[in-house]
Amino acid sequence: MDNQIYSEDKPFDCRYCYFFNDKKDCCTMKECYYAIPLKEEVAFAEGDCRGCAYGRASLCIGYCTLKNLMDLKVRREQNAGRGK
Repeated sequence: MDNQIYSEDKPFDCRYCYFFNDKKDCCTMKECYYAIPLKEEVAFAEGDCRGCAYGRASLCIGYCTLKNLMDLKVRREQNAGRGK
């Protein structure tokens, strides 16, 4: 099954695409011109401040803030499960 997402202006049939070669009966591109790249989820390791909005200027402060925000989020989710 093809999970690729294509832009709205993609022709219904590849034969109508600008990059299709009628003589060779194939596309001249390696990847479809109309394919939209899939977004990859980026996983950050502990101590990596690239995912933290506060870690741009100082890694130490960013890591500490990110850790505190994550701990707060976990505690709020636990309290929400108790009905508080």
